[in-house]
Order: sequence, then C-alpha cells, then structure tokens
Amino acid sequence: MPNGQWRTVSAWLLLSLTAGCARSYDHSIAVADCDGTKIEVIERYRQAAVSGHSLFSRYVLVVSPRRWWRKHKEIDITPVDTVDLAAMERTLPPAERWRQLAPHEKASRRVFVSPEEFSAGEYASISSCLERHVEEINRGFATPRPPVEYFEGDVFRVRWAGLRSIAYKPVVWTGNACHETNTSGFRFACADAPGFLSVDAHGYVLFCMPSYRDLVCGGAVGRISTDGRHAVVRSPDLRPRCAQGALTEWLDEDRMRFTEDCRLPSGHALTDLFELRESENLE
Repeated sequence: MPNGQWRTVSAWLLLSLTAGCARSYDHSIAVADCDGTKIEVIERYRQAAVSGHSLFSRYVLVVSPRRWWRKHKEIDITPVDTVDLAAMERTLPPAERWRQLAPHEKASRRVFVSPEEFSAGEYASISSCLERHVEEINRGFATPRPPVEYFEGDVFRVRWAGLRSIAYKPVVWTGNACHETNTSGFRFACADAPGFLSVDAHGYVLFCMPSYRDLVCGGAVGRISTDGRHAVVRSPDLRPRCAQGALTEWLDEDRMRFTEDCRLPSGHALTDLFELRESENLE
C-alpha cells in the first residue's frame, strides 16, 4: 500500500477509535417542580477516550409543561461569567425583565429566555420557578459529578458555577465581543466617537472600531473587578493602525474621555456604575 494511502487509513482508524471510545453523559444537576411546569437542569458532558478530559459540554434547562400534548423546550445556559456584571444587568430595559437569581460567587451563569420561543407568560413562570429553587439548583452545580477528577478548581469552574440571573432576551455569545451579533455583552455608545465600548463576560472593557469588528482597537481599556464594584481603566493604545486618526482626534488631550462619554442605552456611564481607578496593567 502506498505511503500516502497508509497515512490516510491510519488517521481514519485513529479518529474512528477515538470517536468510538469517547463517552457522552447526561448528568441531571437538579429538578425544579413548579405549578404545572418542571424544569430539569442538565449537563451534557462528552468525555474524550484518551485524556478523559471533556471534549464538549453543554448546560441546558429542559422545560416540560404538565400538559402531555405539549412538547418540552430547551434553553441553553450561557458559559460562565468570571466577574459580577449585575451592576450593568440592572440597567437592562424593562422589556427584558431581568431578575437576579443569586449573588455572584467567583463565577456564574446568566440564563436568557428567547422571546422567539417563549411567551411572556412562559417566561414569568420559568423565572419565578428558578428564583424559588435557585439555591438547590446551585448546590447541584457545586456537587461533584463523574468524572470527579475534572471537577475541582477554577480551571473546571464551567462545571460547578451556578446560575446568577435571568432575562427575557435572545442570546448569541459566539464571536468577538465587538460583534453586534454578540448579545451577551454590554455595549456603550460613545458620543461623536468613531467606535464604541463593549464589556465581555470576563469583565474586559474593549474599544471597538466599526471597520475592525474582528479586532479590538487599542486593546482592552478597562477591567471590572470580580465583585463588580470597581474597575481599573487605562487610555487606549494608539499604536494600532485602526486607532490612528479619528480615535486620536476624538480623545484629544483627555485619554479617559470614554469613561464619561460612552454610555449604555440607559444613560449610565462607567463612572456611574463603578468606582474607577487608573492603572497601566488592568490587573
């Protein structure tokens, strides 16, 4: 057999063996039963054959109405936020019906219920049920599940972080936080500026230029503390090509202008939400 064919067959056999030995688990984390609606929190964990580490994990809420003729629906739970973003969540428009489910503790998740899939009445029922049962749900998240060796420590917080809040809005958390399609972050429009600020799930404040959506212009200009009470900020890096010209002109001599002039739709600026201090390293 020619060497090229042998390599192809070998690679195919290896992939087949790995796929064949990989195992998938559905771990039931908790079940909440509320007035005609059952909500089960499930971890869908795929274990690799060789390392044992997770290849892929998803976390979903399975909402099952008591009426047998109605199908259950699933809600994807967001990846963990590593900082408490409740200060900004409280500024969400009334139509998004934000509720805090539990205080932030090291890392936590937000639940977004899509208006395209659930009625306002269904959302009210789901959010009320989660609010009543969040303590037991979060205890379920924190209880070790097989494989337990891939559970403890911050590196595996994706498995043990519980729920923090819920909102009635669609969610897309893939892609750069500067992308307008990413709805899990928070976007600050800046008066007369050539770009805008975006805050991602890790608490980084990014300066985004419309013509450079795949890049962050000027790097991160701030970082929110884990407890969500203050933020360190620094002036944008004006060395990148995308930062030349309009951004430099907009900042003029006030390199921290973005902390006041960039505002959420609610009208809040960074200075309204956090205690600010200037820093060079954002640590």
